[in-house]
Amino acid sequence: GQYLASRGYLFVNMNYRGGLGFGLEYRTPEGAGANGGSETLDLAALAKHLKGREDVNPEKIGIMGTSYGGHIVGQAMSRLADDCAVAVSQVGVADWVVELKKDSEEQGWSSAPTRYTRLSERLRIEDLAHQASPSSKADQWRGPVLFTLGELDRAGHVESAIDLGYRLMEQGVEVEV
Repeated sequence: GQYLASRGYLFVNMNYRGGLGFGLEYRTPEGAGANGGSETLDLAALAKHLKGREDVNPEKIGIMGTSYGGHIVGQAMSRLADDCAVAVSQVGVADWVVELKKDSEEQGWSSAPTRYTRLSERLRIEDLAHQASPSSKADQWRGPVLFTLGELDRAGHVESAIDLGYRLMEQGVEVEV
């Protein structure tokens, strides 16, 4: 963030919905995460505010986040491409369906629909989770991104971020991993 700020980009450090410290209602708004990606509404409001300020160059707004914040970075870049010029996603969730399935495989518990869930309900849940994922709208992503991946976040999985990175590179987006 400091490096890009030194080159004229503006970074806002925010506690994204989904983060801890502000109560359950704030942390789990309706339609958040794999249930619809409603956090994008917060980002759109922030972008509108920033663009209305005279001291902000709207062409130099960047976004950065870690873990769930990394997911929010993907939401911004894939849904608000005109509002965010550059991004840094640190161990972020790129595809909720992959995340849910990996949770089930690796941890012995699952936030994914159980295998006993009716097929039509399971497909509805997975479709909603996919639509809430940055990877579902990767074709709208235009700004450069730095993905940092590894074992920094034990709750996250890197496979979907790696896949998203390759997909972005195929469409000409500047990606560093």
